Amino acid sequence: MAVVTAFTTIQHTFQTILSPHTDPITFTFSVETDILEVTGFFQVNPKTIGQYIRKARLDKGISTSELADRVGCTPEIIWEWEKDEHIPGIKLIQKLNEILEIPPSLLKDAFEKKYMIKEEIDLPFDREMLRKKLVECLNKAHEAGMRGRVEVFDEYKFGSLLRMFRYSLYMTSREFARVLSIDHSTLLDWEMGRNKPFGKMIERIKLQIKKLV
Repeated sequence: MAVVTAFTTIQHTFQTILSPHTDPITFTFSVETDILEVTGFFQVNPKTIGQYIRKARLDKGISTSELADRVGCTPEIIWEWEKDEHIPGIKLIQKLNEILEIPPSLLKDAFEKKYMIKEEIDLPFDREMLRKKLVECLNKAHEAGMRGRVEVFDEYKFGSLLRMFRYSLYMTSREFARVLSIDHSTLLDWEMGRNKPFGKMIERIKLQIKKLV
């Protein structure tokens, strides 16, 4: 079933009588409504987070107004997401996922498009798998010492790995930096591959990453 992107105008007419001695006055007004909302069309095999939000919402019998109330936005914003005009931010994606159970592959795709960063690693968007890989990377970097750590970090694509793990926690970069007890700018440098942790910092962030739920 193809997605229909169109609008229809519904006209409403009513009359009001100002007094028994005058002719009734007729009012006509129009409301633009999304045909998708009226007909219930959706993409059977959603390929984007917007298509999935629409399908999952309709499957669960949730109106745009109800979903907006539960997520904390307006129905208009829900419509924009469903048409892939905009992508929800990290906190809103978290709320949507709790309600609609978004597939990991679409979550990863949404984060890449939202923050305009194509991840270098091809790993499933799975928190525990990402944590395990991240801890493994930090262990090997610690063992490699000051000279060998850069090669290890590059091999594991540390910046991309760290950023994806942060996404899986639904944390902003500032929140994650506070949890790791580092400067926000330091975290951004790590995620973008401009710098790498060293020395005791490697062990410290590894312990923090192990604790995060």
